[in-house]
Amino acid sequence: MAELTNEKAALLKSLIGVFLVAGFGHAQLFNGKEIHSTTDEMDGTKTYSLALSATKGNGMLVLRCSPKNVEAYVAFDSMVESGDYGSSDIRLKFDLGKPAREWWPESKDYKAVFAPNPEGLISQLSAAKTMMFEHAEFHGGRQVATFDLANLRIGLPKLQAACSISFKAESEQPEEPREPFGGGIFRVGGGVTAPVPLFRPEPEY
Repeated sequence: MAELTNEKAALLKSLIGVFLVAGFGHAQLFNGKEIHSTTDEMDGTKTYSLALSATKGNGMLVLRCSPKNVEAYVAFDSMVESGDYGSSDIRLKFDLGKPAREWWPESKDYKAVFAPNPEGLISQLSAAKTMMFEHAEFHGGRQVATFDLANLRIGLPKLQAACSISFKAESEQPEEPREPFGGGIFRVGGGVTAPVPLFRPEPEY
């Protein structure tokens, strides 16, 4: 068996740390295609997970669901810098869009951060090709992980079927009808109601 170089040994150790945080007990790169399941010994509830390793940087995206719950989080091999009220300051960027800053709750061991709106995140993931995820590492500065989301086209339908849930891509969501606004003549109808006077002076007799 060939000896591991210091660099390879450090990489293997970091990968094992990431996968143990996410609940996967073996070291391999997760491609976002296959779902993994666990069963609660007490009530028999099944939980399904879909994992995707970062193609650049340190991080693993995990989508997890049961029939009554949906979670999305990013796990790391090192602790994140804790922010106010147990939330970490992160930035997300999908494709060529603008970065968006959000605050994500931290795990108890500070090695993962959870999306506050997992369904919304999954909708964004299903409509994008790449995601860049920036977080603050504990005493290590800000780090960026890049995820290639192509394989989620294969994995997400499996996760939906397993948990009997539906994730609609943002591009597929119907746009809310908007009423006209601004200047011009307004007529009663189409969302415009008749004007009501705020003050009615009584005539003097």
